[in-house]
Amino acid sequence: MTTTVTLAWAEGLLIVCRIRSHEGTYCKRCLAIRWLQYQVRNIVLGVWGFFSILLVFIFFFWNIFHGTRGLLRILYVELQDRSRRRKLLERRSSRDAQAVLAPFRHTVRMRLERREDPQAIAASMAEIADVPEGPARDFVLGIEEELFPRAEAGSYRKKAK
Repeated sequence: MTTTVTLAWAEGLLIVCRIRSHEGTYCKRCLAIRWLQYQVRNIVLGVWGFFSILLVFIFFFWNIFHGTRGLLRILYVELQDRSRRRKLLERRSSRDAQAVLAPFRHTVRMRLERREDPQAIAASMAEIADVPEGPARDFVLGIEEELFPRAEAGSYRKKAK
C-alpha cells in the first residue's frame, strides 16, 4: 500500500529563507524514513535565518500532520483489505480449506504424535494457513482419526497424562 504525501522544510540563510517541499508516493516504511529525514533537515537547516525560525515550527507541524495523515491512510486501506480477505476466507468452502491445509498434513501428524491438544493444533493451523477454524479443526480431527482409530482414541491421552 502506498500514499501520496507532501513534506516540506525550510533552509535559513541569515536574511533569506528557502522553502523546499517534495511530493511523493511512499509505502509505510519509506514514509517514516522520509518524514524523519525532512524533520531533521527542518530543525538543522531551518534555524539559521531570521524569518526561517518561524517557518521551522510551521513546517514541523505541517510534516507531523501530513505524515500522520498519510500513514493513517495506508493503515486504513490495509485494515480494509484484511477485513475483506477475512470475509472471503469465511465464505471459503471446507474443500478449499482442506486443499490449503494439505501441505501441513505431516506437521499435524507430528504434533498429534507428540500428544499436543488437537484444538490448539487446529487454531494454530487456521492462523498459519489463513483458513477458518472450523475446517481446520475438521482437518486435524480427520488426521487424529487416522492415527488413533476410535478404539484407541481415548487411550493415547491417558498414557500422556
